[in-house]
Amino acid sequence: MADRILKPDSGNDLILQNDDGSGKIEINENASIPVTGTLDVSGATLTTSSAQKQAIVQAGPGSGTLDVSSGTFTTSSAQKQAIVQAGPGSGTLDVSSGTFTTSSAQKQAIVQAGPGSGTLDVSSGTFTSSTAQKDAIVDGSTAISRSGNNLTFAGTVTISAGTSFRLAGIQSFQTSGSHTYTKSSGVVAVLVYVTGGGGGGGGGGANNQDAAGGGGSAGTSIKFISSGIGSTETIVVGVGGSGKAGNSTDNGGDGGNSAFGTSGTSVYVQANGGFGGINGNTYGVGGAPGTATTSGDINLAGTYGFNGGDDVGSVMLPAGNGGSSFWGGSGKGASVNQDGTVGTNGSGGGGGKQNNTRASGAGGAGLVVVYEYTY
Repeated sequence: MADRILKPDSGNDLILQNDDGSGKIEINENASIPVTGTLDVSGATLTTSSAQKQAIVQAGPGSGTLDVSSGTFTTSSAQKQAIVQAGPGSGTLDVSSGTFTTSSAQKQAIVQAGPGSGTLDVSSGTFTSSTAQKDAIVDGSTAISRSGNNLTFAGTVTISAGTSFRLAGIQSFQTSGSHTYTKSSGVVAVLVYVTGGGGGGGGGGANNQDAAGGGGSAGTSIKFISSGIGSTETIVVGVGGSGKAGNSTDNGGDGGNSAFGTSGTSVYVQANGGFGGINGNTYGVGGAPGTATTSGDINLAGTYGFNGGDDVGSVMLPAGNGGSSFWGGSGKGASVNQDGTVGTNGSGGGGGKQNNTRASGAGGAGLVVVYEYTY
């Protein structure tokens, strides 16, 4: 059958409509086809150009609604992005009953719905994005940017306290007597080293060949404390034992105990002082060490002082050296040419020698060192 052509006169439009005009199709001279009413293409296929598809999606830039709940709508990447945004920075996408696949750039548009704002609900499905897009999801009110391994936050970021600690500072107390430790701001834990005072070297003795023993060193206790620390804590640094004269038959003085905190509390740590060396008139035996306590996580005894050696004929043997503490610093025993030297850091002093009346050295004062940690 030959085609039937229906057209108006030149300069006029062709209009097809129902009685009341509620449904109408116009074919205008300018080649546009306005439609009044509903266009039903559910039983057919509508093929359009890319520009026309985009017009359907947007129904005019930045407005309109597209319902694809009962079918499939395929668009180009640019058109999908238009659906997501419905005009830059606004609009809503509901994928609760299906799957929506986009390029990386389009996923980011969904997350942000305009830079730094918007809501993404993936409670009923899975959303996979690049690292940059995950950063944008983290907090809808906090902008996060990343450069290499560095993250930059704009806004307030709260990080819960963990179990990793960072060394914030060190306080040390090395003068014998009482002190007060004041906890620095932000400190949540401390590592405490406590060392008693060292024993002094013994006196040289009554006989010309006599040489005394060196003083014993103090013990050391180490404890990590993460709870119960007061804003202040009492510290006692043990005194070093006294030295004696070269012709004295006195033993060296004993070192004092050191402590951190108050006795009977969970933070209390104590270390015992070393004992004085024995005088040269009584075989010049080295002083005993400070014994280990049980107050620390690690408890170390000190070391014995060295014995002094009596002269044999023209051989002039020196007095005994002091015992060395955890920190080192033992005193050297006296010889016919010099006195015994003092110990340091809880070490024992060197013994004295009667020949030429060389005096012994005092023991070293104890010390308390507090390493402070924050999160």
